[in-house]
Amino acid sequence: MSKYFYMILIVAFLVSCKQIKEGEPVQILDEKQVTNALIEVNRSIVKRNRDHIHNFVRRTGWELEEIESGIWFGILTEGKGNKPSENDQVEFNYIIRLIDGSYPGNISKAFTSDIILGKGSVESGLEMGLKRMREGDSARIIIPPYFTQGDFENREGIPPGAILIFDVKLLKAK
Repeated sequence: MSKYFYMILIVAFLVSCKQIKEGEPVQILDEKQVTNALIEVNRSIVKRNRDHIHNFVRRTGWELEEIESGIWFGILTEGKGNKPSENDQVEFNYIIRLIDGSYPGNISKAFTSDIILGKGSVESGLEMGLKRMREGDSARIIIPPYFTQGDFENREGIPPGAILIFDVKLLKAK
C-alpha cells in the first residue's frame, strides 16, 4: 500500500479524535468532514510535488517552464515540421527517467511510440507536452505523479508517486 493511503487514514483518524467523556456518545465523521480531510491531504501532496520539481529545475539549470498544472516543459532542439493537434497520429522517441536520475526497471534505452492524441494511450502529462511540439522538436518534460502513474500504481518499474522526466523527439505528426 502507498504511504499516501496511510496518510489519508491518519488524517481521517486525527480529525475524528477528540477527548471522549464516559457516557458521551462517540461522534463519527460525516461525509463532508472526510471529504475535506482528503482534499487537504491531496493539496499537500500536490504542493510538495510542485516544490520538489521547481527546486529540481532550479538546481539543474534546465530551461523549462511550468505549464498546465505542474508539468514542466522545454524545447531542447527546434524542428520545423507540423504541430500536432487532437486526434492526430504522432510518432515519437523517448527516454524516461525518475527525478532521482535512475531509469525505471533499469532500462535506459530509447523507445519509439506511435499514438493518436486524445485517446488516453499514454500518460496525460506526456500527451500535453507532445501537443506543444513540432515535428523534429526535441523536448524535456517533467511530469508530476497525478499526470502519470498516480500514487498507487506500480507499473513497469515506476514506483507509486514517481515524478517522471521524459526526453522526447517528435518524429511525425499527421
